[in-house]
Amino acid sequence: LTTTPWQLFTSRERKRPLTLRHCPSAKCQRAKACIDAHDQLYCQRSHESVTERRTRLGITQPTPAPKEQWTLDQVTARREQSDLMLAEAQAKERDLTRRWKAGEFVELYGKFKRDGVWKQPPPKTFA
Repeated sequence: LTTTPWQLFTSRERKRPLTLRHCPSAKCQRAKACIDAHDQLYCQRSHESVTERRTRLGITQPTPAPKEQWTLDQVTARREQSDLMLAEAQAKERDLTRRWKAGEFVELYGKFKRDGVWKQPPPKTFA
């Protein structure tokens, strides 16, 4: 049950740019069914693991920076920046909710309900 259906099903959902023709999992190929899904939710044909995504994008684990003492001005600036980012995210969510209430997203998410709508996980398909 969610009041923000435009967000992903979970924070670990990583859709592939293009769905694969065949499942890369040997378990699924032997069983001829989607049994080796990521997080038991996301089919490997249509979704990639977090490790695959990092490798594809060339993201490496950052090395920890040497510990340094921050001044009060740096901490204050960091807090203000964080507050601004949070305010922008909340404003964006309020705008999307307002548009949903106005009926703009009825085709996508159904009629607005104050308590939220049921969101289904992506289908697990084998090929």
